Amino acid sequence: MKRIVLITIALPIILVSCLLLYIQANQASIIQDEIANLNKGYKGLVKVGKSKLSVFGNFPHISIKIDDVRIYETKEDNASSIMDVQDIYVGFSLIDIISGNYNIKSLLVEDGIFNIVIHANNTTNIQNALATTTENEGSTNIHLKKIKLRNLDIHKLDEATKTD
Repeated sequence: MKRIVLITIALPIILVSCLLLYIQANQASIIQDEIANLNKGYKGLVKVGKSKLSVFGNFPHISIKIDDVRIYETKEDNASSIMDVQDIYVGFSLIDIISGNYNIKSLLVEDGIFNIVIHANNTTNIQNALATTTENEGSTNIHLKKIKLRNLDIHKLDEATKTD
């Protein structure tokens, strides 16, 4: 009887541990592939630094912590920055990761600057960055249930009225 109880408890722990080791080993390539898909599918540009698995950073989701995230309005060299933050925790469901679906469930954005620009033609820099290209494959699904912002300076500029 003790053996059955021990196996019943140990087996799920071993399976979850193996899954977390797999995610840890492959998370850098997962992030780089998804960033490449985003950059191909949208007119804006996303640049990221290092990433690492964070089991408790955005609990109850399994999170990947991405350092030095920068988002630009376009892919041009002189494009204006929309966001420059130190850390983003991207939360995924463990079940989704097992099935190979990288559905983003939650975001925690920490320490940085978020610039919103309303252009004279009444479009925003965010709209321009998220405009799709003809190559948009839509591989990354975003089903956000929660967004948290910590220590983030938000700056808004209206170019038409010169209001800052």
